[in-house]
Amino acid sequence: MLLEAVRAARELLRTARPLRPADLALPETVPTGPDAAEPADPALTARALAVRAVIEQAAADLATPASAPAAARIAAHHRGLTTANLLGVPAAAPPLRPRPGTPEDRLTEHAALLGSLAATVAPELDRRVGRAALLDEDRAAGTITARQWAEQTLTAFLGPDLVLLPSFDAPPPGDLNDSLAHADSLLDGDPHAPVGWLTRLGRVRRGVERLVTTLGYAEALETGDALTAVVAQTPYTPPGQDPGHPGRVERWAALPSATGGSPGARLSLVLHAPGTPAPRDPLTGRLRGLVVDEWTEVVPRSEQTTGLALHVDAPDAAPPQAVLLAVPPDASPAWTPDLLGATVEAALELARLRAVDHEALHPDSPTAVADIGQLAPAAVLAANVAHLDAVATDFTRGLPQ
Repeated sequence: MLLEAVRAARELLRTARPLRPADLALPETVPTGPDAAEPADPALTARALAVRAVIEQAAADLATPASAPAAARIAAHHRGLTTANLLGVPAAAPPLRPRPGTPEDRLTEHAALLGSLAATVAPELDRRVGRAALLDEDRAAGTITARQWAEQTLTAFLGPDLVLLPSFDAPPPGDLNDSLAHADSLLDGDPHAPVGWLTRLGRVRRGVERLVTTLGYAEALETGDALTAVVAQTPYTPPGQDPGHPGRVERWAALPSATGGSPGARLSLVLHAPGTPAPRDPLTGRLRGLVVDEWTEVVPRSEQTTGLALHVDAPDAAPPQAVLLAVPPDASPAWTPDLLGATVEAALELARLRAVDHEALHPDSPTAVADIGQLAPAAVLAANVAHLDAVATDFTRGLPQ
């Protein structure tokens, strides 16, 4: 259980990012350009200097000369190795110290063991101190800011997986604090709504799921923390302060609107802040935190007039407009491929003749089409005076003899 809780907490920290001042304001109000620089955090500089002092002391302990007494070497190497182990240096965990009253020869052996281990770990500490020295030069040259120096120095000392939480001044009194002060109306009288929302959303949002899981383990292990949440929202209008709608009560964006329509663009913050003042208290002083998940969601309007236009190509296929009925031109008992092909070709030739326009029939005088226009289009029928030789159409058979 403990290892699983540690894994969940590590995964939560690995995927989260530090809270920034821009996270507490609407995107359109966040400054850009030179004004968008991250604010300075004096505490980061103090932390970087403190960590440097610890690492330099550990490096000095590991460099204790072999000429020192065995007991002194054991104490110094043990301190240095313990510090290196806490700093994440691989294979730096020292063995247990000898018990009081251990013979001198055993102390000498233990000191030699710690000395060999210190010789293996010391180069890594020296490498980190050297990297910090290069950052000192960059800061002196003005190529990095004081905040960048502190962040990169701490990363060089403690490893790239370190999650730094710089602090910044809380926003001036405004919508966020007003929404916290009116939590009852914002949450429609249900203070447990944010927790239920987080639990449901954790099924589809990985960041939220990591937070819910980690706090669930913390509650099960009785660490003093549990899954709790408060809501702040901006822009926010307190009840009774909307000139156009005196009775309007604004709700949290995740709840159904009190008026049945969309309130417009909103920045909604769901905050987990254990050990802090009551949720109604405003955000003041220096703030720091982790952002475990964030997204933009579009709330559709209840009614919208729309139009739809489609471009559809006309179908290329068409049903047949003619049927060719052919009979053998002679008394053959069956069709042959050659005879059938010749019949179809003759029918196509007759079809092409019917498709000839008037101008093509008079290439020398395209305007002289009046006489032909009286006859065309016309049916072209086979004619044969010898009726026994081929099929022919004889319109005289119906005439009286």
